Amino acid sequence: MNENQRKFISDKLGTLGNIAAGALIFGQFLSEEAFRFPLFLFGVVFWITCYLAGYLILKGGDQE
Repeated sequence: MNENQRKFISDKLGTLGNIAAGALIFGQFLSEEAFRFPLFLFGVVFWITCYLAGYLILKGGDQE
């Protein structure tokens, strides 16, 4: 994978993490349903995972 591809995938994983955080974390506060902690926790873990995967993909090409 070349550097431009790594940058693109890293950027899109960050965007995916932000969308997931918006839907699973902040969306609960806008809903009239009761707050569900497991859904909140899944949103946080998914957000962190997306950012971490994006960072690792971006920095993975520096081993050459």
